[in-house]
Amino acid sequence: MNRLVLIAAALLAVLPARAQQWQRDSLKGQASAICEKKTVVVKNDKEWGDLWKQHAGEEAKAPKVDFTREMVVAVFLGQRPKAGYQVDIVLMPDPLDKNKLVVFYSEVFPKGGYSAQVVSRPYAMVKVKIHASVAFEVNQSAGVLPGEERQKAPRRITPDQTLRMYDAVGKLKGFDGSYDGLYRP
Repeated sequence: MNRLVLIAAALLAVLPARAQQWQRDSLKGQASAICEKKTVVVKNDKEWGDLWKQHAGEEAKAPKVDFTREMVVAVFLGQRPKAGYQVDIVLMPDPLDKNKLVVFYSEVFPKGGYSAQVVSRPYAMVKVKIHASVAFEVNQSAGVLPGEERQKAPRRITPDQTLRMYDAVGKLKGFDGSYDGLYRP
């Protein structure tokens, strides 16, 4: 039993070092040392070294990046109350400006009802070709928000609410009571 615990501890000690290697030009995880939410563009070795020390600690060696051909864009979501959160990134060149890159990012919430009750700090870093400027945008999808962020919709519209809506339409456009579905200013 003790051997099994020691083997598991050894494997866990090795996993963070493995996770620090570029996987298809990106790094993702839930264990950054950066506690606040922020977005970063890194264009040289000094900035990369500084960011890596903030992210992984003084002792960790930063993965290689060729800053003569590429740069790094990074999104840190800050501290989250449990495991399972992730950062999803979509890169898109600006259609009007070929020298601008737009980074759309979103927070992916844990799937299912159960996850480890540990603090996580999700992050994503991506190597991209050099662009003159970078803009970060929160990629918000339509749908129902999880948990406390969800707002309840009214169950039904009452007759007096319906009457107020008709009054508002009548006052705005001189509504005569009939509507054929066409807008005529």
